[in-house]
Amino acid sequence: MTTLYSDDAVAIIGVSFRLPQCSNWCELIDILADGRDCIRPIPESRVANTGQVLTGNEKEGGWLDEITGFDHRYFGIALSEAEYIDPRQRIGLQLATETIANAGYTLKELSNARTAVLVAAHGGPHPDLFQSLSVQGKANPFAFIGSLHAFSAGRIAYLLDLRGPVYAIDTGCSSFLVALHEARNKILTGEADFALVGGCELVLGTLPQRSENSGGLGVESTTDRCRPFDAMADGAGFGEGGGFVLLKRLSRAHQDNDVIHAVIRGSAINHDGGRSNGITAPSSVAQTEVITAAWHQAGVTATDIGYIEAHGTGTKIGDPIEVQGLIDTFATYEVQQEPCVISSVKSNFGHLSGMAGLAGLVRIIAQFRTGQIFPTAHFQQLNPLCRSTEELPIRVSSSCEPWPRQGQRPYCAGISGFGLSGTNVHLVVEEAPSTLRHKKYETNERLVLISAQTTQDLSTYLSAITNALSSTEASIDEVADILMLGREHFPYRWSCVASSVSHLVQQLTNHGSISLSSPLSSLSVGLIFDECSPIDIQLLMKRGETFPAFHRVIKQAENLCSRKAWTLRQRWIIWLLGHHAVLTAFGVTIDLLLAYGVGKLAAQVVDGGLEFVDALRLADEPATER
Repeated sequence: MTTLYSDDAVAIIGVSFRLPQCSNWCELIDILADGRDCIRPIPESRVANTGQVLTGNEKEGGWLDEITGFDHRYFGIALSEAEYIDPRQRIGLQLATETIANAGYTLKELSNARTAVLVAAHGGPHPDLFQSLSVQGKANPFAFIGSLHAFSAGRIAYLLDLRGPVYAIDTGCSSFLVALHEARNKILTGEADFALVGGCELVLGTLPQRSENSGGLGVESTTDRCRPFDAMADGAGFGEGGGFVLLKRLSRAHQDNDVIHAVIRGSAINHDGGRSNGITAPSSVAQTEVITAAWHQAGVTATDIGYIEAHGTGTKIGDPIEVQGLIDTFATYEVQQEPCVISSVKSNFGHLSGMAGLAGLVRIIAQFRTGQIFPTAHFQQLNPLCRSTEELPIRVSSSCEPWPRQGQRPYCAGISGFGLSGTNVHLVVEEAPSTLRHKKYETNERLVLISAQTTQDLSTYLSAITNALSSTEASIDEVADILMLGREHFPYRWSCVASSVSHLVQQLTNHGSISLSSPLSSLSVGLIFDECSPIDIQLLMKRGETFPAFHRVIKQAENLCSRKAWTLRQRWIIWLLGHHAVLTAFGVTIDLLLAYGVGKLAAQVVDGGLEFVDALRLADEPATER
């Protein structure tokens, strides 16, 4: 397999999702471990104030409870515009923002980097918005741009000021995984430093009605449920949901001490071409080719793959073709001792159409976290049209079971997406490398800062953080760093000093009044870069262990010249620039910078008039040559 921190691997450093009856990792793991069916009648909250009347013949599905809540003020959007934005765009914008926060980055940090935004945008325009394109005979520009798929990506980039490659992708139900493949390539080719990938799928307009048949394409379940690989399977049931992930090159994520949820080792896409019985019919040959190509690119073989999140829609013909494609894939490798387990999260949440791959990806990450392989809901007996998997290299998961490790090697999984129009994609996803992320602070007590734009938002945020911390495994150092360094800071603030997560939860539970602080922009901050003082390597390294921003400056200096060769003046420049980076990371804007002696070189680097490498070179030249 590929070596740890290889430069041809991409890390997932941020995740956010909303799935039926599920919006966090604890709920997700409980649902998957129980093999729970989240398909249900439409919630009353979804039809309230819509003018629609329930007939009792509506399809059941993986419904989200609420899709209208949107704080337009947070994003600086006028209410007159927000009400004409497709709910898929609104939820996508919220999830993208949550993902950046989950990764511990501020919007400014991603704005200053090359950040790509790739959105899976499948499905037609919102019927109500389409009818609102003209109001009282006049064109409605808000409804026009609010309903176009291109703006599902462009709006995120515009409002969050992200300036890398930005576009929407529609390949049917393989859209998210294709977007993930494209984003991975953007990072590996250097087109982007970060990539936001995601989207949202909703059932909008007239509620879908039950039918005695399986729809015009023969893919809809008459029972409203996906039963992947099962003898009772009769088609796909629908689900709603969305999510985003934030990607970054693995080596850089490790260097910057990011939290890594999983690693994308390889990916490939292809098309069925003319090898199927129709444009909507799958091809086992094409599926074998795309899986083999992804494995080859990732540097893995069949013995490395312990689990495959299959496309698994539960159609009578699609499932047997996918099983055959997998059997043919494994046949090209040496026979492994244990069969590879396959399943599909569609059995829990339904088919999320273009976002189906997101649900499968978070399932894989949840299995990495727990060391378990979750059951396939509804699976009892193999579809008789599938080639029997007995004595073959794959089997369908039927119960929650431990995921055995191969020595000290990380878990490795595959995930497939096969679009109805013939576009196939497969990715190889690996468990995040085990690294110690603790920082060596001089005290156990940490300042915790939480802020919002209004007192009501802050109260809501405090409650949400309290609930999230009740089940976290993070340390107080990690929690404090994320809230202090990885969040935007707003006027309404609550703070405390905590020595542990439990201590923090106790104070959050009993928090008092919320006060309005003075915005930092109203203050003037000055900084002095003075003449050289003695700084040894150990002190530099200790400061780098404490502050990630300082650590990045040290790493940059190490890339320019050997640490052992650093002179006294060079160490001083690193010291000054490191502290400037820490202040910047804390959101402090320096209004005035005074410098003299060697400090002038560091000041020129901050000002952009001198490269870091030149400052280090000039530091030891005689003053007459500077």
